[in-house]
Amino acid sequence: MISEIDRKIKTWQDRIIDLSNRNPLLNRKIAKMLEVKNVQPEEVLHRLYDEEEDWFIWLPPESLQVNIPLQETCEIQNELDFSENDKMSDFPETLSGYLFFGNDRKNILTRLATFYRDSHLAFEERGIQILRAGFGLVVRTDPSGQEFESPLIISPLEIDRKRCNDGYLYSIKLSDDDVVINPALRIEFNRQFKQELPEFSIEQLDKVGAIAYLSAYFTQIEMTIETVGWQFKRTTVIGKMQFANLSIYEDLTTNASAIKESPIIQAIATKQIDKWLQVEINPDKLNTEIARTPEKVFQVLDADSSQQAAIEAARAGQSFVLQGPPGTGKSQTITNLIAEFLADGKRVLLVSDKMAALDVVYKRLQQETVSLQDLCLELHSAKANKKAVLKELQRCYEQNPTEFTDN
Repeated sequence: MISEIDRKIKTWQDRIIDLSNRNPLLNRKIAKMLEVKNVQPEEVLHRLYDEEEDWFIWLPPESLQVNIPLQETCEIQNELDFSENDKMSDFPETLSGYLFFGNDRKNILTRLATFYRDSHLAFEERGIQILRAGFGLVVRTDPSGQEFESPLIISPLEIDRKRCNDGYLYSIKLSDDDVVINPALRIEFNRQFKQELPEFSIEQLDKVGAIAYLSAYFTQIEMTIETVGWQFKRTTVIGKMQFANLSIYEDLTTNASAIKESPIIQAIATKQIDKWLQVEINPDKLNTEIARTPEKVFQVLDADSSQQAAIEAARAGQSFVLQGPPGTGKSQTITNLIAEFLADGKRVLLVSDKMAALDVVYKRLQQETVSLQDLCLELHSAKANKKAVLKELQRCYEQNPTEFTDN
């Protein structure tokens, strides 16, 4: 018999992940992705991953006279005549290093401008990459016979542009996140057919290179999905694809037994919050019931009675929501909480959907009168890539400790 907690976890999972055809990860037409016309997916990934080189985007001209700019100087390199029916196999070697998305200049420019704007905004506000390349397309067929194309292998991209003549020269490169199999496609395949897609191995990709490994992996995929009536296209698409919440979905699946043991989860799932909540700490009782002597207080910023009550509630292990309009000291209280827990030898994970909220607290920890930044590890935005994390860990490890003297 399914318990109330099991039903609640299933409901949460259904809300977290969209396995409908409205999800760009399962239906690439929703995101209006651009498809590479001139380079095989193995070659695209090889340049991005193995060689760590950028791809430049070739824009078709407004007329049939094609001016191809140099990568570095944007000067005219060559003048060539093309028509709508020209094949990319006939294009000259001067296009090496460029990706070609077709002859619809207006659509390509609109898509690239949207990719550039939205990806930079998402990174600045939330610290996530939403622009991705999809290597290989799995063609799925629903019961009605309608076909949907789903990217197979996904890698995060950074898009940049610079002024060139009367427009922009766009380029893309890999970000530091891993190349992974489409998690939504993997889950949908397992849900429908009760079997797993072949494992995608980063270790093998590093060992044999993108061209050899991707070609062999595509063959595995073709053999696997052929048995269920799906098809496969060896091509590359670029577009906005988000799956930040899928890690939560996987966590709910992998760690379901541990999650069900959590008192908070049990209280939320069974709607018995009142029975679980402890007695609220009243600010009026601070001086008489929960006061600490000054040498046992490790707050680094000023705090009024209501903030003190929140700090003491957290130290007592109470879970709560701290509410208040802007300017009432929420980030100040969080800073004091971090200082108190650090003094107790504990670790604190500060999470926010918006990067600005994390920056406010971090700047307070950097204040000259606080100076706790060396005990912090930033794991958002540009600070979240592997190289930056390892470099920061090395810096702190090699740093000589300074003895603190209370004057």
